[in-house]
Amino acid sequence: KVGKRRNHQKIVLAGLSKDKRSGELKISHRYSSIEDYEASKKV
Repeated sequence: KVGKRRNHQKIVLAGLSKDKRSGELKISHRYSSIEDYEASKKV
């Protein structure tokens, strides 16, 4: 996997974007993990 290459696709769903290769959800750099993202949504 490539190091830390910026993802230039359009960000959808307030910071969520999908990596076309892996199909995994990626969180914008504000959140270090999905757990942090979920926690921020609950608050």
